Amino acid sequence: MEAQVIIAGGGLSGLSLAIALGRMHIETIVIEKNNLDDLAREPDGRALAITPATRYFLTRLGVWESIDTYGKIDEIHVSDDHAPLFLHFDQINNGPMGHIVESFRLRRALTAVARKQKSVTLLDQETIADVKFNELSVSWYLASGKKLLSRLAVGAEGRRSFLRNKAAIPLTKWDYGQTAFVFNIHQSKPHENIAIELFRPSGPFALLPLEEPHKGSIVFCVFQREAEKFKQMSQSEFEAELMRISQGMIGEIKVMTQRWAFPLNWQWAHHMIDNRLALVGDAAHGMHPIAGQGINMGFRDSAQLAENINAAIEKDKDAGSLFYLKQYQKARRYDNLQMMLATDGLVKLFSSRFPALPFMRQFGLGTMQKMPWLKDKFVKEAMGVKPSLPQLMQPIEPF
Repeated sequence: MEAQVIIAGGGLSGLSLAIALGRMHIETIVIEKNNLDDLAREPDGRALAITPATRYFLTRLGVWESIDTYGKIDEIHVSDDHAPLFLHFDQINNGPMGHIVESFRLRRALTAVARKQKSVTLLDQETIADVKFNELSVSWYLASGKKLLSRLAVGAEGRRSFLRNKAAIPLTKWDYGQTAFVFNIHQSKPHENIAIELFRPSGPFALLPLEEPHKGSIVFCVFQREAEKFKQMSQSEFEAELMRISQGMIGEIKVMTQRWAFPLNWQWAHHMIDNRLALVGDAAHGMHPIAGQGINMGFRDSAQLAENINAAIEKDKDAGSLFYLKQYQKARRYDNLQMMLATDGLVKLFSSRFPALPFMRQFGLGTMQKMPWLKDKFVKEAMGVKPSLPQLMQPIEPF
């Protein structure tokens, strides 16, 4: 079996890339070790903050309208724990600042749309035994005995990328010493489409609005050394801790799902490309969820790579050539690094126990609150409103 592009990993970045290529009529194969339908049915606790730029991308792919339900963000309140000064962000151009989508719902929509693409073949429950990067092609050997051939390989298998390791791409990483608990709640006060983020020494405590007025999702970061204690807490003990931290801002809290826990770290592949190989999403960069931007950066990678591959094929050129891969890396490297450093800086700024920092943080939040132009610039960057992004992510008018 042959294809122009073979993608290792049927996650969100991998499937979005496959759909984009499929709509460009580029033969693409996706290899996923798990059952895609099972993944699309099973919640994992994650609620994803989707920027307008990502929404434009998903709309062009025919995915957005296939998502069955989601929340929206009209305002964001940010504070240094419960200090008196806070930062308030609201809508620009009368549109929502973003949307909140549970990851399994987005995966379900992506899987359904990918299956409809005539140029896309999904091979799930398949494990890659070996890959050989040749001068003009990539040879794939699956554990099932299947042999595949492509002009380009894409690593979209997440932070433990097999293809990145196979290509011996160096990786810089560090651990934050934090664990994030994620789960859905019922809150007695309506959220009014307001997202709230409290920066605490152990990491952020984020309250995200879902589709129903009293339904939300929480990201609750704790010190890793205390994670087991929170895992062992009874439901009532855990809810009491949530009430203590939220101080009644959203009323009484009832946890409606299991609690999922994820250790938090930072990792950066030293390059996104190699011979016949491109990395997207977490295979290339893994960041702290403090700004909720990890998934959006992955979608930016997928949109950009799809455009570069299409540009090569339209000119009857080799989509896996180093020339086009370098263009992809050049387009994405600075944007990714900028977001990686910004999120890492936020984590360290709000986790530090240096005595003068609380005052400095409060001064910074208060100053920004009084500078609308600076807030607007910050919001536009977070929303992905900038001409340097791929065409697939540019605004759709009217929307």
